[in-house]
Amino acid sequence: MLSPATKSRRVQAVSLTLAFLVSLPVRAGVIPGRWEKVAAIAEETPIIVDLKNGDRIEGPFGELSPSELLLNYGSARAAIPKADVERITI
Repeated sequence: MLSPATKSRRVQAVSLTLAFLVSLPVRAGVIPGRWEKVAAIAEETPIIVDLKNGDRIEGPFGELSPSELLLNYGSARAAIPKADVERITI
């Protein structure tokens, strides 16, 4: 049987561990930084594009050109200027 002091230390250790884990930021695959990372996304991978104006566009990744991000919608493509992109999440 554990002494009350040992139980108390265990409870404190578990509490601190849980507090630490809860305080960690949760990230859902945000691609930070460089466009090279975006270019490495497999074609047709579903992505979410947050625009600088606050809009959000979801769709399958197509390709990356020097000035645009292209999303595939069957035979149609949507072009999003790179300058308008705030963040991309996969």
